[in-house]
Amino acid sequence: MTVLATLLRVESLFRVVGALLLAAGVLAANAPGDVARAAEPEVTLRLHHFLPPSSTTHAKFLAPWAERVMAQSNGRIRIEIFPSM
Repeated sequence: MTVLATLLRVESLFRVVGALLLAAGVLAANAPGDVARAAEPEVTLRLHHFLPPSSTTHAKFLAPWAERVMAQSNGRIRIEIFPSM
């Protein structure tokens, strides 16, 4: 067997293994765990800080972060921000 034929066999093997890993990943992503996650309770966190709502930290960091948490958790995690406390 030539070196080229061996390399082609190895490349073919890698393609098959890659396809199997991709299929396993897709199946794992759609596993029944999604159903369990949907049944998890909603959580509301309260964040208190001493800065005014017009501060850069509140406007550019805390408020957008709270919105991202809510969006990425599909509304399960909500963060209420109480500035100037």
